[in-house]
Amino acid sequence: MNQPIVSQIMQITPEQAANWLENANDKNRRVLENRVQMYAADMKAGKWRLTHQGIAFSPTSQLLDGQHRLWAIIQADVPVSMMVTFNVPPDSMHAIDGGKTRTVSDDLTIAGNHGPVTSSEVAILRSMIHKGAQRKSIDSRIAEGDLLTRHLLAIRFATSCIPKNCRRLGQSIVLAVLARAYYSIDHEVLRDFANRFYRCLNRGDGDPVGLLTQWFFVNALNGSQSRSEAYWKTERVLNAVVHREQLTRLYAANSERFPLPEEMED
Repeated sequence: MNQPIVSQIMQITPEQAANWLENANDKNRRVLENRVQMYAADMKAGKWRLTHQGIAFSPTSQLLDGQHRLWAIIQADVPVSMMVTFNVPPDSMHAIDGGKTRTVSDDLTIAGNHGPVTSSEVAILRSMIHKGAQRKSIDSRIAEGDLLTRHLLAIRFATSCIPKNCRRLGQSIVLAVLARAYYSIDHEVLRDFANRFYRCLNRGDGDPVGLLTQWFFVNALNGSQSRSEAYWKTERVLNAVVHREQLTRLYAANSERFPLPEEMED
C-alpha cells in the first residue's frame, strides 16, 4: 500500500541540510553553483520566502527535490524555514521542475502590483545596474525583483520617451541611462534627447546627440565591452545635453553622471 504524501514546515539548519545531502542524495542532477549562490544570498539577507516548494523525499527517504536549496543553507550558514514533503513517489521526478521556468518579469506580473512586466523592462534594469554590461541577472531573483519594483516607474518613463515608428537603436542601454536620469534631470530635457536620438535629428557640428546616433549606427553592440562603451558614451552625451555643451568628438564618461537615489551620498 502506498504511503500518503505528507508535508510540513520545518526549520532546516545547516547541519540538517548537510546530513540530508550526505545520506539521502545519491541520484540527483549536477549542482549549479550560480543557483546555489543566488539562493544563499537571499537566505543570508533574510529575503528567502516560504512557499509550497521546498524539499521532497521518496518513501525510502531518497532526496528527490531541493538539493540546491540545501546547499544554499549550508553556504549561507543560517537556518531556513521550508516546506518538506515526504513519501513522494519516485516517478514524480518526471513532473518536478518540468514546466517552463518563470522569469523575473513573470513573477512580477503574477504578483499583480504593476500590470504586465516585460522582459524588455528587465533588460533595461540590468543595463542600469551593470552599466550596460550584459549579465543574466542581478545577485538573485528576489533582489532583482525588488530593484525592478523600485525603479519600474523610471524605466517606464524612459520607454515612453521613444517616438513612435522609430528604430529602437541600442534600446536597453540608452533607456537605462534615461531611466537613471529620471531621478535628477528635467523630464522634458530627457524627452527631447530621446526624440533627437531616435529620429536622428542632427543639429549640426558639435551636436553631441548627432555624434552618439552616428556612433550607434556604425558600431554593432556585440559583447559586454562594446555595450559598456555604449553606456558610458550615452552618459557623456546626455550630460553634455543637460549642460548645453557642444562636442567635437565622442568619448566616454569616466564616472557615473546619473546616480540612483540609493547610490547618492548623504
